[in-house]
Parts: sequence; C-alpha cells; structure tokens
Amino acid sequence: LAPRAVNHPTPVLSGEADLGIGPERDPNPHIETTLLFELPFMAVMRSDHPLAGHKSVRWADLTGHPLISLGSEFAERLAADLHRTARDLSVDSKVSFMTTAFSMVNAGMGMTVCIPYAASLVRLYRLKMLPLVEPVVTRRFFVLARRNRSLSPAAQEFREFLFSEIERRNDFLG
Repeated sequence: LAPRAVNHPTPVLSGEADLGIGPERDPNPHIETTLLFELPFMAVMRSDHPLAGHKSVRWADLTGHPLISLGSEFAERLAADLHRTARDLSVDSKVSFMTTAFSMVNAGMGMTVCIPYAASLVRLYRLKMLPLVEPVVTRRFFVLARRNRSLSPAAQEFREFLFSEIERRNDFLG
C-alpha cells in the first residue's frame, strides 16, 4: 500500500494522536496515509420506497426523490464526482451525522447514500441498501500518521491489527 498525503486538521496533525483513520482529503505534506479500504456508495431507502424493488439504483434515478446527505466536504466531494452524470441531482437536506440521515429516511423524509460499512446501522433502522451505479462512485479511507515520526509501539500494534482485521473481515465492508 502506497503512502498518500491528505490535508485536514486532525489530532494526528496536531500531535494529540499517533494515528487516525479517515476519508481521503486534499494533500498535506505533514501527514502520511496508507490506504485501508475503498468502498462504493449505496442508496438507502425505506422498503416501501418506489426504488426499493430494484437490484441497483442509478444516480440519475435519485433525481425527483428527496435526498438527505451529510453536509460540508462530504457533499462537495460527492457533487464533484457526479457533476457529469447526475447534474439534476440536488440535496434537499444536509445533516451532520449518518444516524440523523437514517432516522429521517426511516421517517419517510427521503433517501440517503452511504458506504457499505454502515450496513449494520441500515439494518438497525430497518432500511434497504442498494448499490448505486452509472457511475460506481467509491470512497477511500486511510490510516493517517505524522510524516517522519515513528509510531509508539501501541500505535504500531494497533495499525497492524487494523490491516489484518480489514483483510480478515470482508463482512465489515458490506
């Protein structure tokens, strides 16, 4: 796995933490990252939603249905990924937490998108999750560490555990 730099204020950057886990961000010369996993976006809806009977959902199919999304950088990156494919797609509600989006979907206020690692929460809220296609859009998550700084033995052991556990437990990812 090749290191990659990202830019965002983190406890790792400030030195409060030895390492972190986070989604891809803009490059930062002080942070080194190693890819942990990459997963596709999924559509999340109630089981009585008009699209719930499909095997997959096209991004363009979301147009005309209220869409609930995480706010800020999440929505901006997603919009950039989709600018050619689903130009008419708009976010109706922005929330700070995925659990808020799932609660709103459960209440019939619209649909949302998430990564498959949230499958247990989707099931908890009794929602349906379907692959989003045309195009398949993915998100990469990284282990973050300060560049040119050795990890503590505990942090190094935890880092090794993370990679072995991700490799061992593919069910975590879907």
